[in-house]
Amino acid sequence: MLRTMIFAGAMLAASGPVLSQAFDELEGHYSSQTPGRELTADLKRINGTRYAVSLSTMTPMRGDVGGCGGGIDGEVVLTGRRGVLRVAEPDAPTPRVCEIELRFTAPYELSLQEKNGCTYFHGAACEFTGKVTHDAAGL
Repeated sequence: MLRTMIFAGAMLAASGPVLSQAFDELEGHYSSQTPGRELTADLKRINGTRYAVSLSTMTPMRGDVGGCGGGIDGEVVLTGRRGVLRVAEPDAPTPRVCEIELRFTAPYELSLQEKNGCTYFHGAACEFTGKVTHDAAGL
């Protein structure tokens, strides 16, 4: 009898509502649809309006023309649906900062605009500028 009561209690507790964090429509993986070039962004909320950001870019080699690629990680504070990612170049003799504006321009769409100082992170033939779409946009 005691076993039956314990089992029934466990089943009742397991069938209750599941409490979870609030859904954040900005978090997730974003990627570009640009042929011949890959641009991705990953956003994860740290707290409030502060997000961890990871960007990557890649252009493959074409014939004799070399490709390039790179990435950058940092944090951004969003004001409304916009923010600027600022990451200092490590070990630079003079302080240089890569700045990339992030702007949510439509539902599930993120516009990235490289402002300055980012060549160290991706090479001369690539950039972090472009539009990327949340991978869940078509669901």
